[in-house]
Amino acid sequence: MRAKRVVIIGGGAAGLTAGVLCARAGCAVKMLEKTEVCGRKLSMTGNGRCNLSNLAMEASCYNEAAAPLLEQLLGRFGVREAIDFFDSVGVLVREEEGCLYPVSGQAQTVTDALLHAFLSAGGEILYRRQAKEILAGEAADDAAWMVRTAGERYPADAVLLASGALSGPKTTKSTGDGYYIAEKLGAEIVPAYPALCGLQCEEVRLPKETGLRVFATVRMRSPEQSILAEERGEVQFTAGRISGIPVMQLSAACARLLAEGKAVTLSLDLFPETADADFEDMIQARVRDAYQQTLGDFLRGFAHAEINRMLAERFGLSLTQPLREGSAERLFALLRAYRDIRFAIGGTDDYVHAQATAGGIALSSLTETLSLQSAPGVYAIGELADVNGRCGGYNLQWAWTSAMCAAEAVTGQRFPWRRG
Repeated sequence: MRAKRVVIIGGGAAGLTAGVLCARAGCAVKMLEKTEVCGRKLSMTGNGRCNLSNLAMEASCYNEAAAPLLEQLLGRFGVREAIDFFDSVGVLVREEEGCLYPVSGQAQTVTDALLHAFLSAGGEILYRRQAKEILAGEAADDAAWMVRTAGERYPADAVLLASGALSGPKTTKSTGDGYYIAEKLGAEIVPAYPALCGLQCEEVRLPKETGLRVFATVRMRSPEQSILAEERGEVQFTAGRISGIPVMQLSAACARLLAEGKAVTLSLDLFPETADADFEDMIQARVRDAYQQTLGDFLRGFAHAEINRMLAERFGLSLTQPLREGSAERLFALLRAYRDIRFAIGGTDDYVHAQATAGGIALSSLTETLSLQSAPGVYAIGELADVNGRCGGYNLQWAWTSAMCAAEAVTGQRFPWRRG
């Protein structure tokens, strides 16, 4: 009896993980990688450190459409299983404030370990092979499927689509090929947007200083200015844009609203840990004792000088004017604005600068084992599916989870790294 033939399209995080598991289970696995190297994006992730996962792993850390599926799959193929799997390929894991990293501190360690494990288990990698289409198998080959590249056809009993989405540096050549392939097989494709990226600001008085950082609560507001979501952390200003983890967490939702033609506003509260009443008492006391100062001297302790300049300009005030010469009402309005600095968002960074992609193959087009409803035996794993998570290891955990789920379905085996 011949070994089950598995073709994996894409040698990234999900593809390599599924390849290791299928090859270890005795499948004849061919991996088609369109570039000259596997795991390029994985080797760059986490600023080169590779944030593998997160101990605070919840379905709510992913987009709303994906939460029900993640609730189910993370219970079967979660953080513990990922740690066990990496231990099996020789990657030791350490925890840092809930985030999990390889002990080596090098993302390349993870890529190299996966490649070694895949090749050692008998897997084969064919570089510079870009899949063009998945066709129904030809009877002569006794194959359920045929994967077509520019010049070859590869018979397969199962195909794993792991070609990545649209995000990542140009060097990864992530161009969303898998969307086209899946759509031809009958899958629905949810419109894609950059996720985990910076946002472009139309505000003309954005601080000019590149690299300015502030700690703030960031609130995303609807066209009616109601609060839709909020995050807290360090925000970074650069020329014409704002970024930082709290902004990146909100970027996918902002992108969807913008694509729908809706106005999006972000507001920053620079005193996120101060109660409203305490803040009011503080500014009342400071103003009462400081009327001999200039506005610039008075604001020095409130925020970075560029933030002070920007807000003063918004209120038509000069930093050199004495406080006693200004309107008390306008001064208090200025001070209260530090808790609600608003920026009109004009767009997102492009995919080259995005860490993830929102949208992709609709989850309604997939079974609970991640096989296409319209093409049983063809699986969509990793970024291709409409799953995107928060910063902090969540998107890589989805890569491991989806790979484990599909590999178990393909091989029919309950792997030894599974618990329970």
